[in-house]
Amino acid sequence: MSDPHIPIKLAAFDLGNVIVDVQEQIPARKLAALSGKSEQQVFDVLFSPDKKALFESGQMSWEEHAANAIRELELPISEPKLRTIYHESLIPDETVIAMVAAVAEKVGITIASNTSQPHWEWVQQSLSFASRFDPPILSHLVGAMKPDPAFYMPLIERSGYEPSEIFFTDDRPENIAGATALGIRAFHFTSASQLQADLKSCGIEVPL
Repeated sequence: MSDPHIPIKLAAFDLGNVIVDVQEQIPARKLAALSGKSEQQVFDVLFSPDKKALFESGQMSWEEHAANAIRELELPISEPKLRTIYHESLIPDETVIAMVAAVAEKVGITIASNTSQPHWEWVQQSLSFASRFDPPILSHLVGAMKPDPAFYMPLIERSGYEPSEIFFTDDRPENIAGATALGIRAFHFTSASQLQADLKSCGIEVPL
């Protein structure tokens, strides 16, 4: 078990439903209108867990997934346009973003997320502190997805910190359990106020 008195040196944040809200119905609705297919058909082709797992784990490239979706849905758009619409599922949580920026003034920060190449590009383009994510741990790059231990090991190994020196927050309990099993100080994200309290419990005080 990690020692709560050990100072945190790196704070790792999940992306979806932590830094951003994920609302896949927004692009699904737009793509349904473009294709003449139902929103459910669009979801099944573009957003179903099985399909997403392939390109979020690096087994398939985003370009391959996009080409398949354009073909199956008979979309009259190019891959760059699909990518732009796909980004519309990410709704920034400005309160949490401000908190992450404040944390970055106190300790190292990074992202630890099951996510895809286009969403990582969105992060780099949209978050002013994205260049400070070090080391960024992204499922499509490490070839593993939370809660697999193979996802968390690069976070520990590449950062050079002990697990007990790493703070991690995620919206899924199973991902918290996976991190905790390796000794990472992991906390279930439920709200910005809870995040503030969890950070404070680890010696990092930031405004809400």
